Amino acid sequence: MARPVAQIDWTPATQANEAAAQYVQTGAVDDELQETEAQIARATHELEVRLDAIHVDMHKAHESHKHARSTCARIRSDVGFVFDARRERAQAVATTRPVRKDHDPTLYYTRTMDPQATHQLPQIVCIGDSLTQHGWDVGKRGWTAQLAQTYLRRMDVVNRGLSGFNTRWAKHTVPRIISTQNIRLVCILFGSNDAQFAPGKYHVPVDEFTDNLRDITRMVAGARVLLVTPPPVADRLYESLFEGPADRCCEGTRLYADAVRTLAEELRIPCVDLWTAMETTATSTNTPLDSFLWDGLHLNANGNDLLFNLLLQAIKSNYPELNPDSMPFVVPGHLDFANLDELTHMLAHFTKSQ
Repeated sequence: MARPVAQIDWTPATQANEAAAQYVQTGAVDDELQETEAQIARATHELEVRLDAIHVDMHKAHESHKHARSTCARIRSDVGFVFDARRERAQAVATTRPVRKDHDPTLYYTRTMDPQATHQLPQIVCIGDSLTQHGWDVGKRGWTAQLAQTYLRRMDVVNRGLSGFNTRWAKHTVPRIISTQNIRLVCILFGSNDAQFAPGKYHVPVDEFTDNLRDITRMVAGARVLLVTPPPVADRLYESLFEGPADRCCEGTRLYADAVRTLAEELRIPCVDLWTAMETTATSTNTPLDSFLWDGLHLNANGNDLLFNLLLQAIKSNYPELNPDSMPFVVPGHLDFANLDELTHMLAHFTKSQ
């Protein structure tokens, strides 16, 4: 007969194991807490160091600001002294010499010479929007810069390009920024901004554009005039500048180029057809309009070269007396006189001829 198996009570051992495990776990938590406290202490120390550095930098910046303000105050004082001295000198001249009736006294203080003795060269005035304003950009062989180089010591080239302007704004502005006294030739180039889609800020309807351009032309009556058509728009390149639809297009601008041609024919004024020349050249050479326009709207070096050559050709054909190849220097060249007496005599003749 089998002997009965003794029943073992494992409860005390189980309780002991649970207590041991709890002790070990509690000890691990204590270790983690200690490590976390150490990390917090290190981070706090680093933050305090950074704050101290920021305080030092703020103090240095404050001292630099004080020094800058002191320097600006000294410069303003120096400039004010120079301006006062110049104004006093100008007022003294004004009391002893006659002043022209058309002289603006507000400009007197910026001059070091008596305006009565200032004789300007004949002028070529270029009026337009950013296509004209950017004409001074020698990095893109700007067309007005090329004109100025071509007419050195023969005529002054005056750039009155107004970036972002349309003809509606320009016809109220142009009379304030040009003087017709010495103008021999005026180049007028508008249309690219007027052609913005309605109801855009720059949009001007074609009929109003034509009337505005006619008014601007009349403002320079007596001078020779060249009307220039706006160039085409390279739609794909120009549209890439916008997240949505572009604000103007090639076909829309074409209407304004047509209007310039029509007005030129009406007024019997030579027209420099930049639109047709650019379109024809692009087609004949199988090149895109992008090759003339750096952003699809404004002229790059190739576009400026094209416009400059068209203008020079138009001048020679329509106003041969202004052909730079046949115009002498208005101020004597250094090889034309032997001494100061001869130069003085030649300058006197130049003064009387102006």
